[in-house]
Amino acid sequence: MRRFLAAMVVGSLLVTAACSRQQGSNLAEEEATAKNLNLSLCDVQSARFDDDTADGKPSVGDGFTYVIKVSTKSGPKACDVPQGQFFGVEEIVQEMPGDQGGKSFLTNFQGTFMLPDGNMQLRSMGYVSVQAAEMAQMKRSGPVAMGLGDLFPKQHEASVIGQGGSFTGYLGTAVLVPGQPPVAQIKLFKRF
Repeated sequence: MRRFLAAMVVGSLLVTAACSRQQGSNLAEEEATAKNLNLSLCDVQSARFDDDTADGKPSVGDGFTYVIKVSTKSGPKACDVPQGQFFGVEEIVQEMPGDQGGKSFLTNFQGTFMLPDGNMQLRSMGYVSVQAAEMAQMKRSGPVAMGLGDLFPKQHEASVIGQGGSFTGYLGTAVLVPGQPPVAQIKLFKRF
């Protein structure tokens, strides 16, 4: 009986070791096929407030849509020649304390990067910050003047799905980092 139990323990250890080696091998393969991108969010081309609740102010259920010029380069001159666009949609899900008469909102965030070599979709919870002067202009649905600091006031993470071109079959993560300009740090892994 002792020999049988010893054989079972040894067998279990061998199976565990083989599985660990296989998982380590898969991790190394994933790292080898990973794509890392740093995309600079350069300039707000257009932004719109959608007053779906018809109460004349940003509140839960309302949203923002916007288009931002994007550069595939990084550094101080990254935005000199943008190569793509980011189309964003943010639905307000909670009002948060704001600064100096403005308001901050937790949002349901999604957007699409459209780049020369393909497209990627991002999804997560996000944040929008609206200054007091901007709030005064938001009486009804329509175009609004919002800056990059309003749309990306805090660092947050997002899921990424490749949607065409060289990003087809990739999944990954993004970290949206505020700054001048804000940057999307994206890491993609081949999944299909």
